[in-house]
Amino acid sequence: MDEKLEELKEAYLFYKKALKDKDAMACGCLKDAEEWLLRELDKIFKD
Repeated sequence: MDEKLEELKEAYLFYKKALKDKDAMACGCLKDAEEWLLRELDKIFKD
């Protein structure tokens, strides 16, 4: 798999896990996951 897609997949899986974690929002993990996912998408569509 392309490296960029692999990184996107990793960010997406982390985001999905954070969505299911009720403590994720309180600790800031959900926001971190969203930002990471958006950064990975930006990398793909920037090129």
